[in-house]
Amino acid sequence: MAENKRMYPYSFIYKEKTIILIWQENDKFEDSFKLNIRKKLISSTSLEQLKSLLGSSVKWEQGTEINIDKFWVSLNNLRLNRASSERTCQTLLDGWNFVEDLLNIFSLEDAKKRLKSPLLNKRVVSR
Repeated sequence: MAENKRMYPYSFIYKEKTIILIWQENDKFEDSFKLNIRKKLISSTSLEQLKSLLGSSVKWEQGTEINIDKFWVSLNNLRLNRASSERTCQTLLDGWNFVEDLLNIFSLEDAKKRLKSPLLNKRVVSR
């Protein structure tokens, strides 16, 4: 059985520039982004370039995108006792998952522990 189950293009926008990575689901490890043989992220600003490099192993039609610029704005605009819209919550969740998947690649366990601190994982129950 192959180690990687699914791979998708994953675009992220940062400072108005789009970069495409390849996200991969993994049976043995946590989900992450695909690395080349030199342990560098496989990335491009061109989907065509990635298609020629990786071919049919990637499900090109099922890609996703995160706007890191919007993620940071949403994060900076969070306020105590102020509800966020469903769209803002989705942006924050997508950004959180993106950061966590990046941390998985480089085995940054200390940073991952800080992401999972009780304060950051506190759930607020609305009444």
